[in-house]
Amino acid sequence: MTRGADPILEVTGVPAADILRRCAAQRTDGGTAVPVATVVPVATAPIEMPDLPERDAWRLIDLSEGSNAEFVVAAHLALLGRRPYEREFARRLGELSAGRTRLEVIGRLALSREGRRTPRPPVAGLALPMLVMLARGGDRILRLVMPVLGRASRIWRPIRMRGLERARRIYGATLRIPVLGGLTETLVVLTRLRRLRREVMELRAEIERLKAEVRR
Repeated sequence: MTRGADPILEVTGVPAADILRRCAAQRTDGGTAVPVATVVPVATAPIEMPDLPERDAWRLIDLSEGSNAEFVVAAHLALLGRRPYEREFARRLGELSAGRTRLEVIGRLALSREGRRTPRPPVAGLALPMLVMLARGGDRILRLVMPVLGRASRIWRPIRMRGLERARRIYGATLRIPVLGGLTETLVVLTRLRRLRREVMELRAEIERLKAEVRR
């Protein structure tokens, strides 16, 4: 390429000066620019809260069925004895969409202040009642010593926060154990099977004894 040659002319066949002149004329004449495609965000409709019936007793398997929306409502009914508020419903759905497991949501509800104070029957199959009982017992003890420490004491809040954090850590450790089905229900069934097997063996022994007496 010789010095002073127009590379635009060599490639396009149009001098660079002409292209610049046309661009300037388009701006002066109020020419329209090439439209740029824009992405319009699609507004998603909020998920409607399901209307689930209340129950006298809940099982862990009841909370594992259905959609995330049904689970959020069922978990609040089972652990808090009420339906979730709109903000709670949206927040829990967001947590599930972000990757939080249902067991983690159950643990947060059960170990929350409202969950510890709400007198609800334990969820069958959920390896959590003992932990909740310990947390409630700790709350009762702390309420007894609270007048001694004082409401504005610097000792009161750290002690309470450490207790709750310890309970949450214990529950977090249990989440790493794969729980399939209701653990409590399984133990109850196994106990009944052992008892039934023992009764069958005793019945067989009694039948053999009666047969021996008849032969005599």
